[in-house]
Amino acid sequence: MNYLYKNYYGSGFIKNNPIPNDLDVAVGVDLGEFEYDGENPYKTSRAIVDKISTYHLYSHIVFLKSKKLFLMDKPAILKLNELERKKVSSMENIADGIEKAFNNDIQIVHSTKDYKGQNVNYTLVFKPDEIFVDDITPVFTYTSGISYNKTMSDFPRELTVVPDFYAKIKNTKTGEIKSVDLVEESFLGERFQISRRFFVPLIFTGNQSLKYLKSLDFLTNDEKYLDTRMFNYFRYVTEVQMYLDASVDPVKLLKRLHQCTDIISPALTQEQRDKIYTDIDETLSKPDIQTATDYLTIYKNIKFMTQNKFIMTKAEEFGYFKQWIVASNACLELLSKNSEYKDEVNDLLKIHNEILAQFRDMNSEIKLAELNKYLDNKDLNVYVACAKIINKNIDNTDKFMADFKILNDVFKKSGYHSMDLYWINKDTVYIARNEFTKTLTQKDILPLIKENGLPQVNYKLLNETKLLGNKKETVYVRYKSTEAENKYLKELEDKLLQDKKNFKIKRKYLF
Repeated sequence: MNYLYKNYYGSGFIKNNPIPNDLDVAVGVDLGEFEYDGENPYKTSRAIVDKISTYHLYSHIVFLKSKKLFLMDKPAILKLNELERKKVSSMENIADGIEKAFNNDIQIVHSTKDYKGQNVNYTLVFKPDEIFVDDITPVFTYTSGISYNKTMSDFPRELTVVPDFYAKIKNTKTGEIKSVDLVEESFLGERFQISRRFFVPLIFTGNQSLKYLKSLDFLTNDEKYLDTRMFNYFRYVTEVQMYLDASVDPVKLLKRLHQCTDIISPALTQEQRDKIYTDIDETLSKPDIQTATDYLTIYKNIKFMTQNKFIMTKAEEFGYFKQWIVASNACLELLSKNSEYKDEVNDLLKIHNEILAQFRDMNSEIKLAELNKYLDNKDLNVYVACAKIINKNIDNTDKFMADFKILNDVFKKSGYHSMDLYWINKDTVYIARNEFTKTLTQKDILPLIKENGLPQVNYKLLNETKLLGNKKETVYVRYKSTEAENKYLKELEDKLLQDKKNFKIKRKYLF
């Protein structure tokens, strides 16, 4: 195994974000070269999974033995058992991916998982140079000393280490070698990949990282650069829309709005950029928004501690649980000074006091499970109360709708349309009804799919706008574009390519 790069990413590196919550770190790991006889991919997949498991276990032990206190979610032996349980499904997916890679075919993985008590169906689609690795999670830990600015509250925060795995696979019969990304799922169809976080603020460290950066295909190849940057722009537009619809996490909404602006900034005027960044900065800088966000962060940390006895015991031993209680007390005291939040603070205080009461009686796994269930049931209450406090500090929500419209107009003027897909299985996809798809007939589907390079499966038009029990995949497509739309897209691509020419590694790099 060889180390390729290390980068820090997440909202903490957004310029106009005074309230970062945690720290995310990604480490590029080259697993080496593996042999494939062209017939039995399972032997190769086992070797790959064994190396991945070795890396995960080693990382876990490094954190556990560090002189600095890192609060892990489980001891090393349980981590080993977890990795062992997941080997079979991982091997099956990797074996399938190997065959697809050498056939230059896409890999389609259909899955059903529990989400908040409901089974949710979704599908992941991987390119021929991507192979799905199932259920091998990052390292989640908590530690003190994570700080981005002088105004951050001091309490233990989450540190997540995400490994990006790469490998070469050699067909011993033909001599052909495939370089592949081994892609892990992050959450219900989302995935960990460097290409999915590169065009938002992040920092690379070390000479090895600098060397790797210069080899990235989406920095050296114009077509891949445009595809990757536009894909990320569309992804963040979708997330902004999702947070606008949900209305329960206004801070996350503003962070995503900022990141979306960063990605597409060359297409905006200086006046447009200044307006969006100023709107975000003026809002996130308000003290009570920072305090409510801190409280929500602490609440989520405490809830995480109630997963099992090991992590709760360690949280007490390290003094982290006490620090969170003290910090959350301080947040509620600050918020209680404003009578405008009286109802919200009272709701949060009841939950806070119940946590303390149950914790004092914490003498068994059963009691811990009861506390965890209680917090599960109170999740929405906490999010809503914090969102109400934050929204009371936002003078004019219309300005953010106007900011989003600026970003939304970029892809509309380019001739792009959003299309919500619901995968029923590996072979069948339903297309939900919206302003664009309502004008389509079944005869339009095949040429639309071919023009946009979508998977060649069975597509069916729905009359409904959504399909319950299934996670939608939003894609952005062009179809029967006008001359004006083609002209705008060409101008947009020229601006993005000009930004690529001006792109200096130091913009993303820190020794």
